[in-house]
Amino acid sequence: MRALKPRTRVVAVTWVHSCTGVKLPIRRIADALAEVNAQRDDGDRALLCVDGVHGIGVDDATMADLGCDFFVAGTHKWMFGPRGTGLVWGKSQAWPAATATIPTFNRRAGQIWVKAIPPEDIPPAALMTPGGSIRSSTAGRWAKRSGSTSASASQE
Repeated sequence: MRALKPRTRVVAVTWVHSCTGVKLPIRRIADALAEVNAQRDDGDRALLCVDGVHGIGVDDATMADLGCDFFVAGTHKWMFGPRGTGLVWGKSQAWPAATATIPTFNRRAGQIWVKAIPPEDIPPAALMTPGGSIRSSTAGRWAKRSGSTSASASQE
């Protein structure tokens, strides 16, 4: 906590370190950070982001138990999911600080993404679910309807 500066906006840590097995006390870190954040404006909060790949599926703690703002983990290790799969969990109050960088498969969110329709209230999870690629014909129609000349949305 002593290393936090007024401009610190993200504290990112690994829950269980793969080389040593050291398991950080995430709940204690979250509680200490909450005390710091209580003295800050909402826009100046420092978010606690946890890489949980080596703890999820092994430890009985839930994300809510840990108290972090975001929890990210691949699911191919202890949960035996397919390689390349994972999850991002976030507190509802933390999602406004996140910006999706990959278009989603959610049709309404995808239309907002390529500016074919104006932004509207949709669940943050719909915007954050990565879709990988948009079919060229669909992206082309969205781009044409929105007046966009960008080819990036039509890449497969």
